[in-house]
Amino acid sequence: MMLDGTLCAGCGVFDENMEPGAGFPQLCDDCLADPETARAWGREPLLPGVGTLWKHHSGRIYRVMLIANGFTEHPDRYPITVIYEGVVNKRIWAKSLERFYKTMKPEEE
Repeated sequence: MMLDGTLCAGCGVFDENMEPGAGFPQLCDDCLADPETARAWGREPLLPGVGTLWKHHSGRIYRVMLIANGFTEHPDRYPITVIYEGVVNKRIWAKSLERFYKTMKPEEE
């Protein structure tokens, strides 16, 4: 596969947001969101922004309250964790970053 700067080095998909010649490796947002893939390429995973809205696969909407262990040097012992709240019921939940990205998608405001 030829990495011309528009293909993700992690999964090989075309990403129109990547700029040719902007440096290598470039990773798509999906690969950057996966802590294991991001770290395999020497990058830190993308973290969801505090206050952003996310939709669970059940259809419920949640707001990110904070990120715990965001700067951990030992993610195996202290995994990056997303703390979030139900917009309607105000219940508070926590998931590892990896599980959060597997079950949530950004909500269009």
